[in-house]
Amino acid sequence: MKRVWDEFLSERDKNIFAGAGYGQRQGFGQRPALIVVDTNYNFVGDRREPIEESIKRFRNSCGYEGWEAVDAMRELLAHVRAKGLPVVYSTGITRVDGRNRGARAFKNSRSAEDAAGASAEIGQRIVQEIAPLPREFVIEKEKPSVFFGTLAAELTFDLKVAHGHIPDTMRLIRVKQGDVARLRWSTDQPLTLHLHGYDIEKHVEPGTTTDLAFTAYATGRFPVHVHAQGARPDAHTHEDEPLVIIEVYPR
Repeated sequence: MKRVWDEFLSERDKNIFAGAGYGQRQGFGQRPALIVVDTNYNFVGDRREPIEESIKRFRNSCGYEGWEAVDAMRELLAHVRAKGLPVVYSTGITRVDGRNRGARAFKNSRSAEDAAGASAEIGQRIVQEIAPLPREFVIEKEKPSVFFGTLAAELTFDLKVAHGHIPDTMRLIRVKQGDVARLRWSTDQPLTLHLHGYDIEKHVEPGTTTDLAFTAYATGRFPVHVHAQGARPDAHTHEDEPLVIIEVYPR
């Protein structure tokens, strides 16, 4: 498949990238989620108007084009929520002393407006038309990256199943809301694992390591069961005791 940057690369560049192993497509996972990044009033303004007018109050506003994107997001959100998929939002936060802005503050002659006026009052608020539902998670960040400096962590747990059991010290896993939990499973016999609540299923074979990863958007206690051999996928028949309990705590 042709990529947008291919026309800017020489044949030598392409051969070097290919030889180094770059360019492989990652593909899609089995548990999609929607991340809505920084769709706040700072970036679309507080009304539908040309960008030339909107930037007079919100210097980073995209004007009409931003609101067209909001309309598309609203339609997408309706489909995502109807399917019960997780939705995560991000937006910025501005410290009163402005120290989280770093050198960026010196690169714009209007940066002082971040702490005063319309931008300071509602700028970081996610626009009402696509506002998060109570069950949805909002990441507040001090830097442009949605992941830099946030409280969310990626936590990895190596879990070895031997004779149908996990060591007692690994049977209870605690994470916080917003964390990415990665359970790395190995086993001495074929088995199918089911994480309840998040409804994720993975098959694990001996001699391999299989990742079961998820973003902890829902709080509570979630068991991981072994599917009974030969059970129908929709039967939800499990062994008596869960292999692991995952506890997700609010932040």
